[in-house]
Amino acid sequence: MPFPSITLVAGDIGMGKTTFCNQFPCECARSGERGVFFAIFGGHPEWAHKFISTYEFIRPEYLEEMIQYVDLGEAVEEASVAGDVLRPMEDALDGFKPRMVAIDNSTVLEDVLKDDYRRFLLKLSALFSRART
Repeated sequence: MPFPSITLVAGDIGMGKTTFCNQFPCECARSGERGVFFAIFGGHPEWAHKFISTYEFIRPEYLEEMIQYVDLGEAVEEASVAGDVLRPMEDALDGFKPRMVAIDNSTVLEDVLKDDYRRFLLKLSALFSRART
């Protein structure tokens, strides 16, 4: 995958998007690079660790050291504008300095942010560009 780039993975429920997106930070960790996995809905880090540890591609030593899971559920619940969700994302990116970022269930944000969703996507793209340079 070219660096930097943004790739959308879409599909129906149960198609394996979350599992697929968990493989990317694991591959980064295997290469010695950090990754962040943002869970928009229902993704407390402890649950995420338990979930992905059932797969062969994850090594327990990757978690927290090379891969950070960030639960954005509360920020999304309370969000009324794009910045409400972008702030905790920016904090995680600034503090962890990942090479790769995955966002699970971003379509929930379209319902929450409504007219501000497009602004969120533009600001998110800019945030990723700044965080990677």
